[in-house]
Amino acid sequence: MQSVAFVTPTFLPDLERCEILVRSLDLFAPDIRHYLIVDSFEMAAFRHLASSRTILLAAEDVIGIRQLRLPLRQNFWLHWRTLPMRGWIRQQLLKMAATSSLDHEVLVCIDSDVAFVRPFQPGMLMIDNKIGLLDVNYTDAMVERWTGVAEDLLGLETGSAARRGHVGHLISWSREDMRGMQRHVEKATGKPWQIAIGQQRTFSEYILYGVYIREVMGYENSRHAPSTVALVRQPWDHDLSTPEGLRRFIVEPEKDNIAVMIHSKFDIAPADVDRVLKNA
Repeated sequence: MQSVAFVTPTFLPDLERCEILVRSLDLFAPDIRHYLIVDSFEMAAFRHLASSRTILLAAEDVIGIRQLRLPLRQNFWLHWRTLPMRGWIRQQLLKMAATSSLDHEVLVCIDSDVAFVRPFQPGMLMIDNKIGLLDVNYTDAMVERWTGVAEDLLGLETGSAARRGHVGHLISWSREDMRGMQRHVEKATGKPWQIAIGQQRTFSEYILYGVYIREVMGYENSRHAPSTVALVRQPWDHDLSTPEGLRRFIVEPEKDNIAVMIHSKFDIAPADVDRVLKNA
C-alpha cells in the first residue's frame, strides 16, 4: 500500500469537534499520520492534540501565498490579486497545497466534524490497486456551478464536462495527480493556481480534482479508479433530534461506513457526540 496520511484544516470554532476526530483516529487508525492545519494565531489552542501521530502545521506555511486576515471580518482573507477569500475557500486551498507538498503518496481529506467508528486500513481506499475517487451520479445547482468553475480553471469548453458528484467527507487524493492538476490550472489560466482559484466567488476542490481526473487525465492515465463506496455515514436522512436517534446513527453504521459526520448546522453539542462514542 502506498504511503497514506490524513489532513484536516481546522480553526478555533471547531476545536471540540476536532478533539473528537483526533481521539477517534487514535483509537481506529493509530498508525496513520494526521496533519492538522491551523492558523498560527490559533495554534496554542490546538497544541494539546499534537503527538507523534498528530502533527500541527501552520496554515501560513502550507498555503503557498501571503495573505492578510481582514480585521473586521475575521473569517475573510486578502491577497492583492484575489477577491476577499472566505475561510471555507481558504480551507480548500490548504487541502490542495498540503496534498502536493507533504511527503505522502496519498492524502485523505477529512473535516473536523467527522469521527471514526470502525478500524481504518489503507486498503479500504483502494479499488483494483488504484486509489478510489468518489464519483457518483449526482448533480444539483451547486454541482452544476462548481463544474462550470472547474471547466474555466482547467481550460475546458463550457458545458463539456459531465456533471458528477465528487464531494464527500473522506476523500483520497494522489500527490502526483494533484501536482499535475495544479500545473494544468497554471498553464490554462496563466496564474499561480492559488491565485486562479482565489479569484473565484465559489469553488469546490473535490469537483475540480474530479473533473481533472475524469476529463483531462482520464482514469486510465491517473492513479485513481472511480468509487461509489460511502465510507462516511451522512446525517441528512436521519433523525438526530433525540438522544436515541443520535445513538443509533453513530453506533449502527452501514456496511461500508467507517466514520460518521455530524455537521455543526445540526446544533448537536460535541459533548453529546463524545458521550455516545465513549459508550459505544
